[in-house]
This record gives sequence, structure tokens and C-alpha cells, in this order.
Amino acid sequence: MSEVRKILMRAPASPFLNPTAFEGITQNLISSNSGNLVFPSSVSRALMREGVEIDYTKANRKLTEEDVDRINSSYDCFVIPLANMFRGDPSGMSTMPILTDTVRRLKIPCYIVGVGVQLELGDDIHEHHRFDEPSRELIRAVLEKSPMIALRGETTGEYVEHLGFVPEKDFTVTGCPSMYYYGPVLPEVKKLHLSPESRVNLNCKITLPQKIHDYMNKVCDEIPDHFYIPQNTYELRFMFQYKMFAFRGPKNEVPIPAGYPASFEHRLYQENRVRGFVSLKAWMDFLSQGDLNFGTRIHGNITAVLSGIPAFIVAPDSRVNELASFHHIAHTTIEELDESKSIFELLDGVDFEAVHRGHRERFDHYLDFLHKCSLPTIYDDGTVPETCPFDQRLREIDFRGPVLPFPYLPVEEQIDALKA
Repeated sequence: MSEVRKILMRAPASPFLNPTAFEGITQNLISSNSGNLVFPSSVSRALMREGVEIDYTKANRKLTEEDVDRINSSYDCFVIPLANMFRGDPSGMSTMPILTDTVRRLKIPCYIVGVGVQLELGDDIHEHHRFDEPSRELIRAVLEKSPMIALRGETTGEYVEHLGFVPEKDFTVTGCPSMYYYGPVLPEVKKLHLSPESRVNLNCKITLPQKIHDYMNKVCDEIPDHFYIPQNTYELRFMFQYKMFAFRGPKNEVPIPAGYPASFEHRLYQENRVRGFVSLKAWMDFLSQGDLNFGTRIHGNITAVLSGIPAFIVAPDSRVNELASFHHIAHTTIEELDESKSIFELLDGVDFEAVHRGHRERFDHYLDFLHKCSLPTIYDDGTVPETCPFDQRLREIDFRGPVLPFPYLPVEEQIDALKA
């Protein structure tokens, strides 16, 4: 296996940045969703061996000829951890052609490490989708510079096969790289003894049906010690700069559901129970203090798993459902959620240890994919290192804590918010 020394990686920012809330939000250092911090960090941790340098790029604009020449001359490869890139919203439809153009113009190897399709639950994989051709073109471009691509789940595998690609030749299903942050061994899951005295961390999404927002508020009634964790930039900007403008969802296209925390009159804000994050380390530290993570966000709950906390997902779409299923994270679907049950009844008998079963085998398959891409890792001697360069660098940084709602910010951060 050839020795890679300098890697360019697609990511919202370096995992070693320690931004203020002002910097993280105004510079969009989460690429519109805190979940985007998780999988690039995991891939970085695995690939950052002694002597290996990793630089980061959002890869969200068309490269100049000077950019192309610089990348080709400076890096050994371009590593591309992705989320739900195969999707038909304006962001997906605009991002895929830019990334395809970047890959085609580079001369170095380009590797997709985890990518998924976004469909509604029950959608027919084999129907025509408006994003089929951009997805097909991106895959073709990468396969010219990589032996295969890695997919996030079986649904995406069916979709990519529908596009005309061959399983285990053009693609393989490895799951989400974020689940391999600690390699073949996941943290032990904290035993859940759920009661009204427990602490639960919640996550959700504005675009989901009223049913889930009602259930979230029900959980808040049942467990008073709760925190809501917003992940999108529009939510973080609102909590940080609430007096500057009214709450606006994604492009103002979505009506605000009843009970959703879109006003500082909402009890979550009144009781100072909203926390946001612009660094993964601070997020994991906060979640590790809880007893349960509950919600619809896949990486909000994977972050809890990585923090050793029981996580239960209410999957709203195929993207979340395929990952929860593939990695055996406890879940139901939004359609199957029984609103009549209390959170205690819903989780009674749930096996949170299932996430460990088969994890080593899934990791070994992921590692095999990286090896096929000639990407050396910290696990290549067959052991799990007690320390690694990635962790050593993190230990040198005193990461800032959560983003707080404006009224609870320190004065200096309130001044920053007023400037934004």
C-alpha cells in the first residue's frame, strides 16, 4: 500500500478549529448542519497517522485553473466524506455538479467515503428522480479515480444499482463513517433507568409532520430535565441573534409547526433549555452528561452513541432509516410512532446494546474499503491504538462550550451577536 502523506478532505471546517458562536454561525463552519461535523472528523481520525497532513475544503465552488494546479501539485488524494448528497432539493442539485466538475479536473485519486440517497419512506427506488443524472455523473467521475465508492446503507445500494452500477465492483455498503470514530469498538452504552428525574437531550427538524413536534413536547412534559439541540444554521442564528429578525426556516418555504421552538416565548427558551454546537468535541461532552438522546436527527443521535449514551431515533425518511437499520441503532419510523405511549412506555424493553452487535464486522468491511482505496489508517497493525495523532491534537485545545440563547450569553458574546 503506497504511503499517503498529504490529504485534501471535503469538510465544513477543520475539526481542530475552536470557533466562537459568532464565528461558527456567521462563517457557516458547520455547512448548515452541525451533523456535518461528525463524519469528516471520524475519517480524519482514522487517516491521520504520524506524518500525515490533512487540509480541509468545503468544495462548494467551481475551481479556477490555479486551484486545480495547486491541489494536483500539493496533495496525494482528495477524500470526500458525504451525507445525503443524492437528493433533489436545490442544494443537492447545485452541489453535485460542482463536485463532479472538481473531481473530473483533478489528476489525483478521489475517494467517496460514505454517501446516501434521500427519499421519503416508501418511495419507489426504481422510479425516475430528478437527481438521477447528477448522481450518476458524480459516481462516474469518482470511479475514474477510485476503485469503488462507499455507500451509507442498503437503500442507497439499491438506488445506485438502479442507476446502472454494479455491487461490490463499483460500490460497497459500509454505513456511515461517523460510526467508526473509535474504530472496531464503540463506547459502552450507559444503562438507561428512565424516570421523570432523568435528563434527556432532544433533536428534531422543522420540516417534519406535526405529529413528531407534539410528541417532543409530550416528552418535555414527562421529563422536566430536557435540552433541545438545534442543528441547522437558521436555528442557531435565531437563538444567537433572536432580536435581530423573526425566525425563518429553510428559505422560508416551510410553515412553522405548532409547538416548534421558533419564538423566545417558547418554554424551551424561557427555561434556558436550548443548546447549539459549532464543534464536535463540545457536543460530545455535553451529550455525555445525559441519560438519553431522543429525536429524528441521525448524526445528533450518532453523536450520542459515540458519547456512550442510549439513543433512540424516530426516522422520518429513508436516509435516517437506512443508517439506523444498518448500524442497529434503536429506532422506529415517524409513521410507526405510537403517540398514545409515554416515552417510558415507548422505550420499555428497547435493546440499546444492539448497536454493538456486528459493529466489528461492519468496521472491518469499512477498513477493507479504505485499503482498496490505498488509504493507510491508524488501525493497520491490527490493534486499536491507545492514542493517536488526532486525539493528541484535540487534547491540546480547550474547546468552547455550547452556543447559548442570546439572553444567557456572556456580555462579550452578546456584543458579537449584535454585530452579526
